[in-house]
Amino acid sequence: MNKHTAAAIASLTLVALSGCQSESYMSSIPLTGANSRDRLADSVRDTIDEQRACHGEFVEAYALLQALQGAGDDDIDRAYGELRSQVDECARSLTSFDERIVRVEEDAIALFAGWEAELDEFRSDAMRQHSAERLKDARSGFELVQEELTGVHGRMTTLLDSHRDFVLYFNHNSTGASVEVLDQENERFEANMETLERECRIAREDAEEFIHRVAGAPDVAPAPEE
Repeated sequence: MNKHTAAAIASLTLVALSGCQSESYMSSIPLTGANSRDRLADSVRDTIDEQRACHGEFVEAYALLQALQGAGDDDIDRAYGELRSQVDECARSLTSFDERIVRVEEDAIALFAGWEAELDEFRSDAMRQHSAERLKDARSGFELVQEELTGVHGRMTTLLDSHRDFVLYFNHNSTGASVEVLDQENERFEANMETLERECRIAREDAEEFIHRVAGAPDVAPAPEE
């Protein structure tokens, strides 16, 4: 083999190696964190929508509870049946809300795990540090939203238990005298409803802020498995 042939072969080999490297250079890095950000943002939106729907069911139940306590003798049976059915709706909606909270937590775990793994791929310390700070900020923002969603769920659970007590009570105590002794229970229930309204609003606002901060990453397909 003469030197010209050897040089040509070496040149072709380098080109081939360079081509192989460039084709798999980035695809070998599992960039699962990027497309998980939009998925988490969507999941948070869905959870807030579920919260809003569940809150609506409790507002309806509260209106029916008030109507029952003000109903005349001819309307008590109908009002009682409507309240009992609506309390069941509240229970079903609360279960759906709980399931959405679990799913959004799973989506957050997937995002943050992928994002943290990507930090090891940086060669620039400055870029790695900035991305790590963004990850810390995103985690902090989600933990706040998660805490608020859990708090709203707990408040709704308390209200559902109170509704259950009212349904049990009115099953055998539907006279005017029976209603008059409920003043303290009604005050406590109204206070819880007002607190729920405030907590739902705060959760919505903080969720919107979190979505604004975390959304917008490019949609990157996962690297193919070897």
